[in-house]
Amino acid sequence: MPVCCRCTGIYLGAFSAFLISFFTAKIFFKNLNALFFVMILLAVDVLSVTAGFYSYNKVFSFLTGFLFGYSTFYYICIGFNKLLSELSPR
Repeated sequence: MPVCCRCTGIYLGAFSAFLISFFTAKIFFKNLNALFFVMILLAVDVLSVTAGFYSYNKVFSFLTGFLFGYSTFYYICIGFNKLLSELSPR
């Protein structure tokens, strides 16, 4: 089943962040501002194409998906780290 450019970008962004996380122990995103910015960028891209403001651009869709997947992976990691630290016995 084929996947659109935006979804491919999301998958590759998350996978890239996963691979990079093995080489860096530092998480760059401390607050949710970056995630909200990327979410708004993604929503503007989807709504603009749907409303017909501009034609579908595979490169821009891939880039917005990649940024979303990359940043989402790190926020999921932050959430898991907080959950594990709260569940671990002291």
